Amino acid sequence: GLTRISVARGLLRDGHDVAVFDQRPNVTAGGGAVPIWSNGATVLDQLDVDMTGAGQPLSAVRVMTSTGRPLATMDLDAMVNRLGASIRMVPRRILLERLLKGFPADRIRRNSRATRVVNDGNGVRVDFEDGSSADGDVLIGADGLHSVVRGVVGAPAAKPTGWCSWQGLVTLPGIPDPRVATMMIGEHGNLGLWPAGGSDLQWWVDLPWSPDFVRPQRPIEMIRSHFAGWSGLVDEVLATLTDDDLAPSPFPHFRHPIPGAGAGAVTLLGDAAHTMPPTLSQGTNHALLDTMV
Repeated sequence: GLTRISVARGLLRDGHDVAVFDQRPNVTAGGGAVPIWSNGATVLDQLDVDMTGAGQPLSAVRVMTSTGRPLATMDLDAMVNRLGASIRMVPRRILLERLLKGFPADRIRRNSRATRVVNDGNGVRVDFEDGSSADGDVLIGADGLHSVVRGVVGAPAAKPTGWCSWQGLVTLPGIPDPRVATMMIGEHGNLGLWPAGGSDLQWWVDLPWSPDFVRPQRPIEMIRSHFAGWSGLVDEVLATLTDDDLAPSPFPHFRHPIPGAGAGAVTLLGDAAHTMPPTLSQGTNHALLDTMV
């Protein structure tokens, strides 16, 4: 949803006639929060998206082992000063709200699932599941990880990396240092705790995953068995989380070989072009860069 609206905003701003087709009944932003790094923030600024007061500005990321031994500290203030744009953790729903502000809602067609693309050198046509179709000069496939449009340009499918994330937002009053994100690396898994504004904290844990993975009945017990005792804040988060909080998870990690720029009147954008594991959430930021390119 974020990617489609960002590129549509840019194209409309430049005077193009744009329609956004979304297969879901509503344009929503999937769970949790995302860091908007200086590269993504620069694009949002160029798109006139006002991010004032959104989420939580960050000044450092501390990386340590599961026993608390420091490994590295990323000085985000230095990056911000050098690159001239902020770094902030923003709940996805807030980012989508800001992208949609001032965006003409009638440009979005919902419940539109693409089944076929005709790309004959004379513009392009998309056929949808409900029997309707749409013609255009250019088709941008921003249809995510398992993109239908990606298949049209002959690009190979995404492959799992052997890992997955369990993640979400938790409300935790009195987050000790709201400008500092933490990443911890252990023998059998990794975790992150990233303040996202107010009492919101984005948590994630990475664990091995394979296509034959069987979801445990009580996943919170499995997560606690892996990560309990890593730190006081980790234990506080683990005590707060319930199996309901874990319901949307896990999210298997995939990566794509990056295809060429496109075929005929068809190109790709965001996860459809270059799905990557969610390390430092560069997927969202690179999709914003695609928008500007």
